[in-house]
Amino acid sequence: MSAPYSIRTTLGMGILEIKKVSFAVVLSFSLAFSAQLTSGFTGRWETMNVFGDLWSIELAVAANKVTGTVNQGRLQVKILKGKVKGNTIEFQCTSPDGDRTISFMGIPKTDQIEFTRDVRVRAGGQTGDYGIFGMKGPRQFIAKRVKSEGPRGAKKGPAKWPPA
Repeated sequence: MSAPYSIRTTLGMGILEIKKVSFAVVLSFSLAFSAQLTSGFTGRWETMNVFGDLWSIELAVAANKVTGTVNQGRLQVKILKGKVKGNTIEFQCTSPDGDRTISFMGIPKTDQIEFTRDVRVRAGGQTGDYGIFGMKGPRQFIAKRVKSEGPRGAKKGPAKWPPA
């Protein structure tokens, strides 16, 4: 009778070990995929609005926290409250004059991010114009990744409009 008991114990431990290995493999792939998604947002993203103004967004992602800048021409503001959730990036910035809070939500598509932009104007504040910091600007836009070249990360230049 002791032999079947030994077989069950050995078999049971084998299944337990297989479950542990399977869990470890799934966890490893999940973490690698998550890291790829978050690091996939890091870089410079550009688009041109209908008036020919260059908009650029510099993103850095570490541990699902987003930092960087939002730029239009010579105007530049820091990203606030940025985070990555799954395959979505979300962040906010304040307009250079401080009158508006702009919220961005983006979904990656290869070397592009499809952004949706919402603008909240403080009480008594100006609505702004058609730029990235203004209420009249487009609610949705697509920014293309600016690829870097060489070991020092020299930029190739602005993205072409319209996006291909």
